[in-house]
Amino acid sequence: MRIRLARRSELFVPLLLLLPALLGRTREVAALAAACALGRLCTLCGAEGFRRAAAGEVSLRRTSGAWTGALLATFLLIAVFGLAAPSVWAWLLAAPPPRDVWRSLWVIGATLPLARLADEDLRAAGQGETAALSAFLRALLLTGAAFCGLDWMAGAAALSALVAMGMTVAVGRATFSVPNAAAIVRMPAATLRALLYPLSGLLLLAGFWRRGAQGALAGYLLGLGLLQCAATPFRRDRAESAPLRLLLAVPAAALSALSPLGAQWMAAAALAVFAALIGLAVYAAPTPRLLPTALLLIAACLLALFRPALAAWAAPLCALLSLLPLLPDAREMLLRLRARRRRPKR
Repeated sequence: MRIRLARRSELFVPLLLLLPALLGRTREVAALAAACALGRLCTLCGAEGFRRAAAGEVSLRRTSGAWTGALLATFLLIAVFGLAAPSVWAWLLAAPPPRDVWRSLWVIGATLPLARLADEDLRAAGQGETAALSAFLRALLLTGAAFCGLDWMAGAAALSALVAMGMTVAVGRATFSVPNAAAIVRMPAATLRALLYPLSGLLLLAGFWRRGAQGALAGYLLGLGLLQCAATPFRRDRAESAPLRLLLAVPAAALSALSPLGAQWMAAAALAVFAALIGLAVYAAPTPRLLPTALLLIAACLLALFRPALAAWAAPLCALLSLLPLLPDAREMLLRLRARRRRPKR
């Protein structure tokens, strides 16, 4: 039985949000991304903590208890977040947050982690298709609401959380059980792994905002989607890392080759390369072949940023050379595909 390590449903929300981001709704989509990342931080990524706990459990009762514990912890952290965050905002910016903006951002940051936690419970129950449907509906709701404003996005986020929770309850198994701390003790480590790119990528996005907001936001969403698609609770071994390296490095190299075309392409390439490097460092098995790939991708971005005239030919060359160390991975994937096609059907 082949284990599926990639979750294609994680691509739905980031890729569909590219549509409003490229059609002029950059501020709304950026606010949504920031609220989602900060909400996951304040709730300590309960979904990822439960996923990490469920990966090591064989008992249905303990898995259900871990989800219940993660749900209760998430509700508690949401309450603390709602009470303490305005004071933190006022301390940082020396002014209270606007009431309507704060309400919308709080609803987005509080409800989307709940929706992700519900999806993880569906997957733990063997309902991966139902979880994918929940993610697709959430992507449609958020994408449509992004054209209408923050209030609509808050309503879409709350509705998507209700839909995900309703699907979880409708699965028909004992979702709620006696809570245990299996997921809670794993939440800090899971938060560090899951938010290493979303939070640091937001800082890089802010740095490119004036130079190329649309391109930077597109690169951030693309990198976020690829990382969430390939994320695993534990580091992959050597045999499992070949598709991950290709999944992350090929789009980053393609955008790096196009980076001399303008500020928007350069910003998108910088965010995509940053996401690829973090994903390779966190999730892939270490190998010396990744070092020249990383250095060449970084060189292509730096040339486009600081040496535009030289980058016209040097950046595409660096992007092409960065893929050469990954040829063994491509050959391995091709051999696996051929073996799968030649496998006799039962």
